Amino acid sequence: MIQSLWRRLLTLVATVALLASACASGGLGTITSEGAIADTPEPTETPEPTETPEPTATPEPTATPEPTPTPSVEELVTAEIDQFMETNGIPALSLGVNVGGEDALAIARGVSNIQSNTEATVDDYYRIASITKTVTATVMLQLVQEGLVDLDATVSSYLGPWAPGYEYEGVVTVRQLLNHTSGFIEFAFDLGFYAQTLSRLEVPFEPQEILDYTASKPPLSEPGTEYNYTTSGFVAAGLIIEAVTGNPADEEIATRIFAPAGVTQVFLPPQALPPKEAITGYNRGALGAALEGLGLLAEENLVDFNGETYADLSAFPQEALRSAGWTGGGIEAVPLDGARMFRGLFVSSGLTEETIAEMIAPTLDTSYGLGVSVDVIDGITVYTHGGGVPGFRSYAAYLPEYDLSLLFSTNLIPYDLDVDELAAIIIPLLVADLS
Repeated sequence: MIQSLWRRLLTLVATVALLASACASGGLGTITSEGAIADTPEPTETPEPTETPEPTATPEPTATPEPTPTPSVEELVTAEIDQFMETNGIPALSLGVNVGGEDALAIARGVSNIQSNTEATVDDYYRIASITKTVTATVMLQLVQEGLVDLDATVSSYLGPWAPGYEYEGVVTVRQLLNHTSGFIEFAFDLGFYAQTLSRLEVPFEPQEILDYTASKPPLSEPGTEYNYTTSGFVAAGLIIEAVTGNPADEEIATRIFAPAGVTQVFLPPQALPPKEAITGYNRGALGAALEGLGLLAEENLVDFNGETYADLSAFPQEALRSAGWTGGGIEAVPLDGARMFRGLFVSSGLTEETIAEMIAPTLDTSYGLGVSVDVIDGITVYTHGGGVPGFRSYAAYLPEYDLSLLFSTNLIPYDLDVDELAAIIIPLLVADLS
């Protein structure tokens, strides 16, 4: 039974007119007559006065229709968000947009909690997950510029023993951590990892525990030869940040990234926690039934939303889930501040043009560089990263040509049309508004 539930659990790990007027006017001439004195003429008959014609009525002017207003970019984007939410059954979505360092747009739609029907606000926190990877990669590249890290040095040269039992422990380089070619599995897609997590929901993970678990699994490939997405590489990168700076990774990230970008509503748990919890995260599908079967969810935590059953993933202890991703996927943020932060990675972090060029250079046959992807949307170059953890799905982007950044998050996973589908629609709308 448990195996069946786990299989169901694993299956998830995945919108002037013309003014017409007529005017008529008429005047009447004065009729006059002349006579001469002679023989007394027979008096002439006084002609009957001519009837004065009725004046022609002036027609009423045609009413001018009101011109149809042109929708604002906010209205256009909101309509697309609403359609995306309806298509996917998403309870809440929040979007932040920053242009040239100025906040340009903040939109929140839906409900942050289905049970209480609480309206979502632009001040809600979301778990933005793997968008954290771009932040960590930026700090690592700062350290490269400072001469503290060499991308092509081995991880062992900074951490010593760090992946016990892993065949390639002494071979994996820092670069391979950041471009997903270390050969590691993705623990977040691994059934055994969730079994371990569900047995210790109240106990935060230490970064080394994550590496120990990953290292216990056979490599997917020889380092540097294949791209295999893995969060563990960025957890190891977090430990390198601590090793070479002597400071906790969350403090280095706050000092190097958050402060220069001017953000105050972005945090890296478990060491740094936001002032309030993230909104309620939901899952629909087999996970809810599996969690209920394991006794982790009560019946009241399975809620109806638009005719579907959703599992409230915030109903059980969050310590393990919040800590597992750490520098590979742990950041929690208000989306507007998240957009400011993501812009800051390329504008206020101090990375040189040469370093950014190395950051965005593609790995093997992918569009992924060092902690960031490079996409082209409607002819526009976009630096981007997505993120997904139980209950949340997010997307961040920076458009260097327009100095525009955006970040949006939802409180549901999974759904049919993914976040890049919405991004492909709203990014051209935002750019058109700047033209």
